[in-house]
Amino acid sequence: MTPTTTDDGPIPLRPLAAEIIVRGVIRRGDEVLLVQSTVASWWFLPGGHLESGESLSQCLVRELIEEAQLEVTDLHGLGFIEHSYTDDTGSHHEVNVLIQASPHGEVGAVEDHLTFRWFPVSMLSTLDVRPEGVAATLQRGGPIGRLVVGNEGI
Repeated sequence: MTPTTTDDGPIPLRPLAAEIIVRGVIRRGDEVLLVQSTVASWWFLPGGHLESGESLSQCLVRELIEEAQLEVTDLHGLGFIEHSYTDDTGSHHEVNVLIQASPHGEVGAVEDHLTFRWFPVSMLSTLDVRPEGVAATLQRGGPIGRLVVGNEGI
């Protein structure tokens, strides 16, 4: 166990080294749900940051209801994507946990800055989907396991 104090006093806590983001691979037939922010030109899988005290599945369910009024069931893990990048706010390291789920109902965007859209999986290679490697991995199908991408300037 790592000590929390020394003879000189408490050891300062370091910030979390990585952000944990839960992303949903939401399929409807041969389509997958993607999201685009009004401040970005690329697409990404829906989801959001894990909050203290919630499980990965709880996080995805909460984020999809908050952002898209979309309920999901049949959740199961596909893998994760480590993503390192630098932008105008500094260097970042994300661990994106991908969970596949079945949608129930229609998408109803709640937040004005987000656009939700269904895309055929076969079309993903023509889009800028981030993090890098998501589109090719989804087109290939099957479990993702671990994919590491970095510094594409997201």
